[in-house]
Amino acid sequence: MKDERAVLLPICSEKQVFSKWMWLAITAAINIPFIISNIHHDLLFILGSLFPSLCVSVLFLLCKLTTELDPDGFHYKYFPFHLNWHLVEKEDIAKIYVRKYSPLKEFGGWGIRGVFPAKAYIIKGNMGIQFELKDGRKVLFGTQKPEEWEKVIKEMFADSKVLE
Repeated sequence: MKDERAVLLPICSEKQVFSKWMWLAITAAINIPFIISNIHHDLLFILGSLFPSLCVSVLFLLCKLTTELDPDGFHYKYFPFHLNWHLVEKEDIAKIYVRKYSPLKEFGGWGIRGVFPAKAYIIKGNMGIQFELKDGRKVLFGTQKPEEWEKVIKEMFADSKVLE
């Protein structure tokens, strides 16, 4: 769990955010049915009642998944849920590979998903970096750059037995 990320330059890195269209769709899906069902109330009641759902909408707007690979291992931060970096140490990895997945079928959606032993960090898309750890846990990180990650992973782990 590092916060001093300037120690080693990353070999590969990626930043992902929810698209504005996704944010707009989530906001509409949360708020429009509520407004329609409460149209008979006064405006102050509606605005006050919408506040929690608008906070959730803003939370989606702030979400950012940052991933980096360096000689120490795989670093990740899912803001605003992770304020500090988390690390999957290179020595803890049993297998690592890039794969296609279904966010809805496998994990029930986007965001930080799953429970022990499988977990996923997904912003968008259907490609991810799959980790199988020596302690039996599985962690998937969504990526928009699968070819780049696959190339870097093969280069970095060429001498080990973690490649699938």
